[in-house]
Amino acid sequence: VTGVQTCALPISAFLEVAVADAERLGIADGATVRVRTVAGEATLPARVSPHVAVGAAFVPFNNPGLRANALLGGSFETRAEVEAAAVATTGGEA
Repeated sequence: VTGVQTCALPISAFLEVAVADAERLGIADGATVRVRTVAGEATLPARVSPHVAVGAAFVPFNNPGLRANALLGGSFETRAEVEAAAVATTGGEA
């Protein structure tokens, strides 16, 4: 096989955080969080994981609903803020 292969993963985008960071930030597994960098921001469901280092966050590339590289601004050393997002819900149609 030659060339670059790209394919979207079948699951929606998410943000994975360490257990200790989730506890410190008040983020529950499945909660909606906002991740913000100097390059952009996204609102995603959280996954609390023992497989992520404390102080780090993981957002996969190629997932439907998010171009994760837009959060990096050309650098893999981008600092990000992660916070629980207060998502307003309405009973009417959009």
